Amino acid sequence: MFRKLGVSPDAVVQDTRAIIERLPKVTGTSEVYLADATKSVLEAAFEEAARMKDEYVSIEHIQRQGPSADPAEKHDAKILT
Repeated sequence: MFRKLGVSPDAVVQDTRAIIERLPKVTGTSEVYLADATKSVLEAAFEEAARMKDEYVSIEHIQRQGPSADPAEKHDAKILT
C-alpha cells in the first residue's frame, strides 16, 4: 500500500519506531498501567456490554466508545458492505 502511494515502507517503519521510542515508559514494576483515555474507553465498553446484556466485552463494544467511534461517519464517508 505504501509503495503504491510512493512512500517507502522502511521509512514508515523507521519513523514509527522513532515515535514509539519517544513515548513515556514505565519501568521497575510488574503491574500493568493504562492511559486514562484507554481506561475510560474500556470502562465504557464494559458498561455498554452490561446494558446490552452481553456476557463479555467484544471489539464492537470498544469501537463504539470515544471520539473515533465511527471515523467513517466523522468524515461523512459512506461505506458499502
